Amino acid sequence: MTLENSIDNKTRFVVIYQDVTKTPTRINKLLGIPLSTIHSWIKCLQDDEDIFSVKPGRGRKRAILGEVRNNVARTVKRTPHRSSLRSLGGTIWDESH
Repeated sequence: MTLENSIDNKTRFVVIYQDVTKTPTRINKLLGIPLSTIHSWIKCLQDDEDIFSVKPGRGRKRAILGEVRNNVARTVKRTPHRSSLRSLGGTIWDESH
């Protein structure tokens, strides 16, 4: 069974799981998706949740807040000769904590 690469993995999973009714381990071997992800998607489908939407709060949080980033950029533009990483690091740490 060959699967075309232009189709999204989540779409392939839904088709294989619901229409072809393969087991999670077989889907894992076919698509190369981790079993934990497959089980998570199955739970979402059983709870009538949308697996295609990204839930808020996912992903990496910004390391530097927007206001702090703007202050650092302003400082570098004003005094580029005195803006070393060491001096800016203290500024970032003080403003973000």
